[in-house]
Amino acid sequence: MLWVGAALLFSMGFFMPGLLEQFEAPKVEAVRVCGLGALALSAVAGLAGRPRRWRALDRAVVAWLAVEVVTTALSVSPRVSLLGEPRQREGLLTSAALAGLYFAARDAFARRGRVRGALDLMLAAAALVGLYALVQIAGADPILWQRVAVYPGGYVRPFATLGNANLLGVLAAATASLGVALAVAGERGARGWLRAMAAGLLAAVACLTLSRAAWLALGLGLATAIVLAVRERGTERRSPRALGLAGAAPAGAGVVITMAAVWNLVALRSAETVSGEGSGASRIEYWRAALAAWRQRPLVGQGPDAFEMVFPRFQTPEYWRVEWTGLPFHAHSIYLHTLATRGLAGLLVAIAWAVALAAAAVTAWRGRAQAPDPALVPAGIGALAALAVAGAFGALGITGALLLVLISALLATAAEAAEPGTGAVTEPAAGHAPPARHRADAGGRRGAAGARRGEAPPLGPRRRAARIAATAVALVALVWGFTELRASRAASAAQAFMTRDPPRAVQASRYAVSLAPGDDRLWRMDAEALLWLTTVTPEHAALLGEAAAAARRAVALAPARAENHLILARALGAREAEGDTTVRGAVTAAFARSVALAPMDGLSLIEFADHESMAGRPETALPVARRAVALYPARGEVLAALARAQASAGEADSARATLRRALRATWSQPSERAQAERELEGLAAPPSAKP
Repeated sequence: MLWVGAALLFSMGFFMPGLLEQFEAPKVEAVRVCGLGALALSAVAGLAGRPRRWRALDRAVVAWLAVEVVTTALSVSPRVSLLGEPRQREGLLTSAALAGLYFAARDAFARRGRVRGALDLMLAAAALVGLYALVQIAGADPILWQRVAVYPGGYVRPFATLGNANLLGVLAAATASLGVALAVAGERGARGWLRAMAAGLLAAVACLTLSRAAWLALGLGLATAIVLAVRERGTERRSPRALGLAGAAPAGAGVVITMAAVWNLVALRSAETVSGEGSGASRIEYWRAALAAWRQRPLVGQGPDAFEMVFPRFQTPEYWRVEWTGLPFHAHSIYLHTLATRGLAGLLVAIAWAVALAAAAVTAWRGRAQAPDPALVPAGIGALAALAVAGAFGALGITGALLLVLISALLATAAEAAEPGTGAVTEPAAGHAPPARHRADAGGRRGAAGARRGEAPPLGPRRRAARIAATAVALVALVWGFTELRASRAASAAQAFMTRDPPRAVQASRYAVSLAPGDDRLWRMDAEALLWLTTVTPEHAALLGEAAAAARRAVALAPARAENHLILARALGAREAEGDTTVRGAVTAAFARSVALAPMDGLSLIEFADHESMAGRPETALPVARRAVALYPARGEVLAALARAQASAGEADSARATLRRALRATWSQPSERAQAERELEGLAAPPSAKP
C-alpha cells in the first residue's frame, strides 16, 4: 500500500517551481519511482503469497503494456516513446509504472481495511488541491505564476497543483463524483458529512476552472454516482439523509460559484461552445491532425508520446488561422490520442480494458453485499464515468491516469470478492478451504490463504528477493528522475538568460546537456543559446561551429522533429552570412527538411524565404514565400516575406504592392508591422536618397 499511497499523493500535490515543466514532469518522475518499484516487486514475487487471482482486467493491463512495448519499438522515435516528451512524459516507462501500481493496488486492496482508506485518501488529497484552487481564485496565492489564463475582469482560471485548469477540472469532477457516492452510501455521522463537504468543494472547483469538458464530466459523474449510491444497501429507506448528502455537492458548488461571482464567465464559456470559437475551434484541428497521423500508420500509430513531434507534419492551415502559432503535445481526446500514437492495436486493447472493467463493475455491483465498503461500486463507477467524458475532450494527465488505474484495481478486487469461493477480501465460509494458488516459495500455501483472509503473507525467500529488487529499481528510477529534474532546472535558467545574458545562458545549457545528453530539446536549446551569444561576442566562427554541432546532435537524437532541422538551418545560415560558402547547400537542405516535416508552419516558411532572399537566391525564396502566402493570405508577416523575396529578385513594383497589402493584413507583433512600414518607405524612396 505504501507504493500506491505515495504515488497518489505525489501525483496530486507534487510540483517544483523553476523547471521547464513545473507540474507534470515532477509528478511523473515520482510516479515512476513508485510504479517501477512496484512492478519489480510483482514481477519477482509472482503470485507467491498474494491475495488475488488473475482476472480478465489483469490480462487487459498486461496486454496494454505489451502493446506499449511493440509500438515503442516501431515508433517514429523509439527514444522519445521510451522516455516520453518533456512536457508530459507519457512514454513506455510511465506506462510500465502505471501497470506496476495497478498490480500493487490489486494486492493491497484485497486485504481488509485498505479499500476504505484508499477511497478516503483519494478524496482528502483532492480536497486539499481544491482548497489551493480557492486560494488562487481569491488572489492569495503566495507564488507569482507566469503564463496563467486570464479571463475578462482579471479572473485567473485556477490550476492549483496540476498546472493546468483543464487537468484540475478532470481531477475535481472525478473525485467529486467519488465523494458524493461515499457520502450517500457510506458511513453515517460526521464522516459522511465531511465527505459530502469535500464533494461540494470539488464540484465547485470543477465549475470554477471554466473547463467545459469538466462540466460535462461532473454532470454525468454526479448523476451516475448519486443514482447508484441511493440504491446501494437500502439507502432509499433513509432517503432524507441520502437526498441531503446527495444534494450537498451541487449545492456547495452553487454557493461557491455565487460567492466567486463568475456566472458571467460561465455563460461566456458556454457561448464559446455553441459558437465554435476560441479553444473549441483549435481542438477540432487537433482531432483532424490526430486522424491524419493515424491514417499514415494505422496499425501501430506514430508511437507513444510522439504526437507533439509529428503534429507539425499533419496540422491543417486552419489551425494556424485560429491560433497562428502553437505546438500541442496531446490530441485533446484520449481516444483519438490513442489512435494516433498506438494505432488500432492500442485502441483494441483499450477497448478490451474497458470491456473487462465494465464486466468487473457489473460483477461487483451484483455481489456488492460482499464489498469491503458499501460505497465502493457507486464511487468507482461515478468517477470512471467522469474520467471517460473528460477524456473525450482533453487529456487526463498523470493524475487522471493514476486514478483510472487505481479505480480499475478497486473494481477488479471488488468483483473477485463478489464471486463465490474466491475468499478475497472477506473471510471464507466456515468449513470451506479456499483453492490453492500458484506458489513459488516455502510456506506459499499458508501465505496465499492468509492473505485472502486479509492477513499479511509470510516473508519467504522469494518475497525477500522481490523487495530487494523493488528497492533497487526504485533507487535507480529516483536517481534518474532527480537528474532529469536538475537538467530541466538548468534548461529553465538557460531560457531565462537567453536574451539578457547569453554567456550565462550558454553555461546553463551546457550543464543541462551534460546531465541529460539524450534529450534533443536540450541540445536544441544549447544551439540557440550559442547563437544568441554570437550577438554579443566578436569572435563568431568558433561559436557558430559549436552551435551547428549542438544542432546536429539534436537532429541525430530526433530526426523526425522539424524544430531540430530548423535550428540547424539557423546555425548553418549564420555561418553562410559570415562568408562561409561551403555550407550553402547544407543550409538550403536543412531548411527544406524542416519545411517537409512541418509543411504548414508559416514561421518556418518565412524564415526559409528570408534567408534565401538575403543570400541572393530569389529563385528559391520566391516559391517558398508564395507557398506561405497561399496558405496564409491574411497574415502580414507572410506577405512581408514575399515582398522581400520580390525585392531580392529586382521586382520593386511588385514588392511595394505586396507591402501595402501586408500593412492592411493581420499582424501578431506591432514591431514587425513597423518594420514593414520602414521597408515600404525604403522601396518608395528614389535611388539617390537610399543609404
